[in-house]
This record gives sequence, C-alpha cells and structure tokens, in this order.
Amino acid sequence: MNVLSKVYFEHISENYLIVMNIDRLNPIDMNIIIEEIYSSLEHFKYMDANVIILTKYKHLLTHPFAIFNQEKPTDFNYVCITNSKRVVQHLSYYDKSLSFMFSEIIRSLNAITIIDKKGVLCPANWHPGEPVINPKEWSELENKLGTVN
Repeated sequence: MNVLSKVYFEHISENYLIVMNIDRLNPIDMNIIIEEIYSSLEHFKYMDANVIILTKYKHLLTHPFAIFNQEKPTDFNYVCITNSKRVVQHLSYYDKSLSFMFSEIIRSLNAITIIDKKGVLCPANWHPGEPVINPKEWSELENKLGTVN
C-alpha cells in the first residue's frame, strides 16, 4: 500500500498522523465524518496530531485536510494512525457498508499517545482515566507466575 509514502507526509510536522480513506462510505456518512473532523480539530492539535483524508471525490477535496488519492479504488475504508517516524501504530479496515466510529479513532489516538509519552501499556478497550500497565511490573508478574500454556 503506497498510502504511507513520503509524498503525502513530507510536509507534516505533527507527531501523530491519522490517515483515512472514506471513498466507500455513503455520502451522508462522509458528511458526518467531515463534521466530526472539524469539531475535533482542536483536540487533534492538542494531541499533536494531524488528519488526512485520501479521496477521489472533488467535493471532499475542498477541505484543507483532504488529499487526492492516486491509488486504485479499494473495496474498503480504513483508518491508519502513525507516529512521528511514520510507523503504523493502529490500522482498522471497515467494510464499505460500515461507517467509522470516530470515538474509537480518538480513543486509539489517546492510547497511542499515553504509550509513547509515558512508556506504559494500555489494556484492550482502554479509555482515558483508566489504569495503565507498567511494563516492568508486568514482566515481574510474568516471571513470578511463569508462562501460561
């Protein structure tokens, strides 16, 4: 997948990048995603993140965060979150009939930033404010209990 090519990201300075392909959504869901992005721009700025939508639709290209997608069309939508080194930290694929859960994107970004900034682990389905796992304590517990088969 050329989505994460240098061409798209050479001018992006933010630590985290959220790349979305929404071309397979129905128009109503596309508009909802656009509205959610605009309403979350301050949150993304606070999180040192930037959103890019890859699209072939001219009406979406009018938004400042939209980039023309040069790849051939896919049968799915996706969300990809990368860190400052553009290493993929999260990747979700969505069937063309399903819309994005924007709250899940925000939750994943929050977990990734906590992991990067504090060096902790976040349990599955972690939400901000919930306990995190100290990797050193986790290793000590694993050593004490041994491996489970």
